Amino acid sequence: MSVLLRGLHIASKQIVYLLIILITVLILLIAAGYWLTDAVDKRQDEIAVWVGDKVGYPVEIVKAGLSWVDLMPKLQVDGVTVFRQDDKTELLSVQSLYVGLDMIASLRRGEPVLNDLSLTGLNTTIVRDTAGKFQLQGLDLTDQSSAEDIDWSSWVNILNRFQLTDVTINYIDELHTALSGQYQVTQAELSHHFKKWVTAGSIRLPATLGANVEFSGSSLLNWDDLSTSSWQAQAQINELMLAPFSQLAIWQDVAVKNGQLTANISASGIGKKIDEAQTNINLVQATLVSKQENLAHPPVDVEYFKGKIDWQQQAQSWHLAGHDIQIKMNGDAWPATNFNIQKQNQNDWLISSDYLRLSDLTALASLTALSPEMIRVQQPAGDLDNLTLQYSAQQGLTQLAFNLRDGAALPWQDYPGVTGLTGAINWQEGMAKLKLDSHQVTFYPETWLDSAVFFDSVTGELDLQQQDKSWVLQSNALHLWNDDLNIQLDGSVQHASDSKVTNDLKITLQDVVVNRWQAYVPQRILSRSFKKWSKNAFVAGNIIDGIIELQGDLAAFPYEDEPDKGHFKMNLQAENVQLHYAPGWPDLFDVTGLVTGLANDLTIQAKSGKIAGFKFADVTTTISKLVHDEPILRVEGNLTGTTADALLFLQNSPLKQRFGKVAQLADAKGNSNIQLNLMVPLADEDKTQVAGNVSFVDSQLQSKSLPELTMSQINGKLNFTNNGVTAKNIKAVLLAAPVNINVSPRDDATIVSASSQLSLQQVANLWPNVVPKFVSGETTYQAEVAISEQAIGEFDVDTSIQSDLQGIKVDLPEPFFKNHEDMINFRASVKQKDNTPIYAVEYGKLINVLLAQDTQQWRGELSIGAGKAVLPAHGVKVRGQLSTLSLDTWNDWSKQYNDKTQSNNSFIASMSDAVVKVDKLTGFNQEFTNVTLSAKKQGEGWRADIDSAESKGMIYWPDDFDSNTVLKLNFDKLTLTLPKLDDTQKVTDEQTKFLWPSMELAVGSLVINDMQLGELEWRGHREIDAWLLDNGSLKSKEFTALMSVGEWRYTASGDQSHFKVQANSNNLAKLLASFGYQQAIDAKDVSLSADLSWPASPLAVSTKILTGSLKLGLGKGRLKDVEPGAAGRIFGLMSIAALPRRLSLDFNDLFSKGFYFDSIKGSFKFENGQATTNDFVLKGTPATIKMVGPVDLIHQQYDQVVTITPNVSSTLPLAGAVAGGPLGLGVGTAILLVDKLAGALFDKNIVNLVSYTYYLTGPWDEPELTTDKPLATK
Repeated sequence: MSVLLRGLHIASKQIVYLLIILITVLILLIAAGYWLTDAVDKRQDEIAVWVGDKVGYPVEIVKAGLSWVDLMPKLQVDGVTVFRQDDKTELLSVQSLYVGLDMIASLRRGEPVLNDLSLTGLNTTIVRDTAGKFQLQGLDLTDQSSAEDIDWSSWVNILNRFQLTDVTINYIDELHTALSGQYQVTQAELSHHFKKWVTAGSIRLPATLGANVEFSGSSLLNWDDLSTSSWQAQAQINELMLAPFSQLAIWQDVAVKNGQLTANISASGIGKKIDEAQTNINLVQATLVSKQENLAHPPVDVEYFKGKIDWQQQAQSWHLAGHDIQIKMNGDAWPATNFNIQKQNQNDWLISSDYLRLSDLTALASLTALSPEMIRVQQPAGDLDNLTLQYSAQQGLTQLAFNLRDGAALPWQDYPGVTGLTGAINWQEGMAKLKLDSHQVTFYPETWLDSAVFFDSVTGELDLQQQDKSWVLQSNALHLWNDDLNIQLDGSVQHASDSKVTNDLKITLQDVVVNRWQAYVPQRILSRSFKKWSKNAFVAGNIIDGIIELQGDLAAFPYEDEPDKGHFKMNLQAENVQLHYAPGWPDLFDVTGLVTGLANDLTIQAKSGKIAGFKFADVTTTISKLVHDEPILRVEGNLTGTTADALLFLQNSPLKQRFGKVAQLADAKGNSNIQLNLMVPLADEDKTQVAGNVSFVDSQLQSKSLPELTMSQINGKLNFTNNGVTAKNIKAVLLAAPVNINVSPRDDATIVSASSQLSLQQVANLWPNVVPKFVSGETTYQAEVAISEQAIGEFDVDTSIQSDLQGIKVDLPEPFFKNHEDMINFRASVKQKDNTPIYAVEYGKLINVLLAQDTQQWRGELSIGAGKAVLPAHGVKVRGQLSTLSLDTWNDWSKQYNDKTQSNNSFIASMSDAVVKVDKLTGFNQEFTNVTLSAKKQGEGWRADIDSAESKGMIYWPDDFDSNTVLKLNFDKLTLTLPKLDDTQKVTDEQTKFLWPSMELAVGSLVINDMQLGELEWRGHREIDAWLLDNGSLKSKEFTALMSVGEWRYTASGDQSHFKVQANSNNLAKLLASFGYQQAIDAKDVSLSADLSWPASPLAVSTKILTGSLKLGLGKGRLKDVEPGAAGRIFGLMSIAALPRRLSLDFNDLFSKGFYFDSIKGSFKFENGQATTNDFVLKGTPATIKMVGPVDLIHQQYDQVVTITPNVSSTLPLAGAVAGGPLGLGVGTAILLVDKLAGALFDKNIVNLVSYTYYLTGPWDEPELTTDKPLATK
């Protein structure tokens, strides 16, 4: 601001400099005789040139005139313009210049005396450049000293009155553009009479800066020494905008960002000193901001600041007073207030105020880093009333009094923070009195306590008396109350000049919550060990009432070694206290008793309470060497309770490592007592010493997981020390048998061993489905349980049981069978490894099992006759090596011991790998040798590789047949022996209770009952209510069979199966040979097609329910020589070899070389257990044979008509035979042919022969043939 004012001062001097030159020249005009003529007004151009020559700048004058008034010449010049020397740029212009000369005064003084000067319409421009230099725009003053060296006093004194009217200053500020604008002096006047000077005026400001400034003043000037000149002045500032001055009005790094000021100022003084000043101020909408970048405090908004401020100064003393001050800052208004600040002599201060809002003063102080750090950090807040402060440079603070309401401050260094503090402070002459009446108070002693402390009420008085380095603090009924405590402090603390501290304190306590004491006691005054112990020692309870006394020299505390220097006493009545006296041990609950303290010892004498469910009437807890770094805690007492309480006690004590798992495994009943002696060095808890015992009196333990497993009638004693738990010959009853129990430590575990007798019938009675039905009897056993703690609260329990099983019968098929008297070593165990139970079972050398359960999945190995099991990384594997295995035996055994209550479980689901080798595997009419079965879990099912001397291949068996996974069978070779199935037999419900799954079958070489069937392909899929064949074929060198339709459907009336088959062969003889039949027929172009249905599943087919049709056809061929009965029954309908013998004919001459035929064709219809044909025809050269009628497939009976029609061209050799016998050779030959052909190939009835008719009836094995007369020849 000072630079700006100095610059404006220089620029104004430049203007005045030009004006002085002009006035001087005009005075010369007046003095010149020639000019004192009427020609002045006619020669203004010559005057302008003359004046310009004298001034040094071009001058233009529009009009000039000279007049006389009472010997007073008056010069008036209008339209004066001064230009730059180099061009016509205007420097300044004056609308009218009026100069009056006082001739009489001039003659008297011997120099010109101007009577008055009037200047109207002055217009010029002032510029401040970016370097901060001010200059009249266009003025080139090479010699600035000419303006600086003017004798201002002389020039001012020759002027009696100076008037300015409508002066316009165009100000351009290139450094602070906000100050640029047009300033107008609407009216100003300066006059003097001898030494008295008077001025008044009005300045209109640019619109961006405000309204206007009006001023007036007077002074008695002493030009010889201006510092002795007296003056008085008034100013009215209207609506001054403060934002443009934000970069100029900076104090203590705080700037006014915006605001509007209206003020009325009156002041008087001598020289530069202000003796008095009165200001009426009205500041509105102001914002104060910090100019320091490292301060992030928000701006301060001053909505208004109103009031009257008076200033008085006399010599070195001054007085600043505020009256009716009204303030609204940051949205909150102050009540109207008054203040006084007096500075007396050099540094004596007296400050008073009706009201102060500390938060507003803090906000202002936070804007500058030059304010005290304590204020900026602690951020004091609250309301101060009736503040009085006296400070003396000699005596310091002599008086401080105020009333504080809702005081608050943040913590800083060792000073605590506080909110809600209300009280009255009066400090005077070294004595302070603090009277507190606070409610809802919170203290924040960060350097003393871990968290804030809240009090509902803080009342009472504190008196402090200080003199030099000594002081005395006196408490009078200082009362603190909240939900945690009710405390009253009385007494004094004296601090002597030699730093000796003497206490005489009495603390009265009521309703103290014991587990909250640490919130109020500084932890750093406690010893390290006691602090660690006490952190969690007092869990619950209350101090009903009590007194703590502390008296004497504080340096001798706790007065154990120097009792004559003071005493520390504590007497507290406790109720319902929970004491955590030692780590790991069960707490004392509901303790009611007396807590006493004397010197360095603390004693808790419990009159009643509980510990782990035990009641006690006298347990003493003592802590010696309380305030030292090595305090010692002792607990002694006898406890009476139940066995359940005893187990809970062990579980909640450090003894849980040895015996605590029992409480988690079992519920207890009965009575038990505990005797306990405990010593805990709080400085080193690892050196805790404990001794005692738990007694059992007819107690009972019941398993939580198996409630039926109960150990009763327990009697004995369990001893415990630091070294563990021991017991000897504890007697009990388990599973209706006496048991003997011993307990002993082993390494880091506790071993519980037991021996007894076990009856499996007793176990079966308790758990009906646990003992398999094939195991019975009773035996002796030895059990061992090892309990250890791997981590705090985490126990491992390893269990094992072993027996020779003498007395137990195991009714399994060989080689696992065991009789009662046999002895086989049996051992089962469960061990913990990495928090995973490991199960092991040994049954002689036959079975070895090792299993582990990870979450819900099992992994392990089952070894059957294959040595010791090994635990795999994942999955359950099966290994087996057996010499013989009879599936029929196991099937019969499973029917005997079938248990439908068993179901799949996670163990079965975890099986992933199996390898079983059997030298000889029999069952279901099959026999396989050197069998190796390898099965692995693969995808959504199992893959099994089968390798034996008879078969080799792979089966993929899905886990879920209801899924989309396909059942796959892929065999290089498959050899089966199927039993003969009578037509009356039925497939059981178990075989047909669900649709087949989707499947793919591929067999490279299929052999069934020694029949070489060739290559089988079979593929089908399952839908919701049907199984459908996609592709089916059976191929060999001799024939091809294709199945075009294959359906198995679920319908509302039941199952329905439907299949269509087409078979073809070019070599029937070899086909018969591959099926194991005599090659009785040799034919080519053999075809067979069948369309069959039945109301059941595919495997439940029977002749009784079969419906459909069958068609067959044979091309040219012959019936070979057939030995009687050699062909056998191929299709099961009739025996061709047997029929001629029953006719008692000799057909050797016809069949000795075989019977040739051209074709055989026929069809059969199946219905109601019968196969009926109406078109079976065999065409040969000698004869044509037809067969019609049904065959009973259920009862295997014939009821057919056979018709033989000899061919004329080929039957001449037969005439004699026909004539010679009752039937004739032709008949015998035809019947034999039919017998050979139909019996060997089709096993069906043949009907509708022509020439000769025979009736075929009776069973298939012994049919009867009767004749009828020959039909008439057509």
